[in-house]
Amino acid sequence: MIPKLAREPVVKISKKAQVTFSRLIGGIVAIVLGAFLIGLAFTVSEAIWFLWLYGGIILAVGVVILLNSKEDKIEKIRVKKSIKTKRGLK
Repeated sequence: MIPKLAREPVVKISKKAQVTFSRLIGGIVAIVLGAFLIGLAFTVSEAIWFLWLYGGIILAVGVVILLNSKEDKIEKIRVKKSIKTKRGLK
């Protein structure tokens, strides 16, 4: 049997905070990786177009991830629906 303390999380985080935190981490990682690839294009003499292309794409995806707030709205709708179905209201 697993002790009670091992099953419960140390810090309880709301669903909205989890979504915001994961979006923040993912966006920052993508932006840093894209900026690194673009910076690497300045120092490498071969395959510059390859680094510019993929660095730019990854950088743009990181910015979109970071600035996308529609996911929060979708999560609110899901939470509202799940609360209604648990209460039996549909």
